[in-house]
Amino acid sequence: MLAEPENLIYDQAYSRGLKSGEKDFIQLPNLYVLTILSFDPFGKNQMVYTIRNKCEEVPELEYDDGLRFYYFYTGGIKGGNEELRTMLTYIQDSRQENATDDATKEIHRYVSRVKLLPEVKKAYMRYEEIIYYERRDAAIEAKIQDILDLLESHGEIPESLKTCLQETKDFNLLREWLKLAAKVNSIEEFEAGMGGSRTCKKTKCEKD
Repeated sequence: MLAEPENLIYDQAYSRGLKSGEKDFIQLPNLYVLTILSFDPFGKNQMVYTIRNKCEEVPELEYDDGLRFYYFYTGGIKGGNEELRTMLTYIQDSRQENATDDATKEIHRYVSRVKLLPEVKKAYMRYEEIIYYERRDAAIEAKIQDILDLLESHGEIPESLKTCLQETKDFNLLREWLKLAAKVNSIEEFEAGMGGSRTCKKTKCEKD
């Protein structure tokens, strides 16, 4: 007699609701693991990726062990439907204007009420600060990489210049340097446009 797939997952049984001492795997509930991400875990631009176990040697073999893994990508545009797109958009940016259907409006009303609780309000403010700084740092890193990509077309970039750029945290300054990098014909011309030879201090490069 062949073993049923669900009888082969002893290591997952208790996390799926089987009580200690029980051996009736027929009562074992299905397990659905949902993960929501702001980046694409598989690079296929899907709204959702559904993962399940299978037999590699016989792909067409039906193997149902009750496990499903769902990866939702908030920036995905393929697959899914309009309701899922609306929900993912709201999860990514939970502002009222993004609550555009009944489901997201109901969630937004609930979230708005919960955020007014004193203990939640304090934690939520910290969370918003974390998100702000993470987005700011990501934008700064992207600007620095854009500058380096442009300068690499003119030859090897001096380590001192790389360090200077990587230590700069002033987004507006980096934006000006990006415009400069797009116009110059050499790294020397870029450095001259910045002010010549320098060491980096916090948000700007100063002359040695």
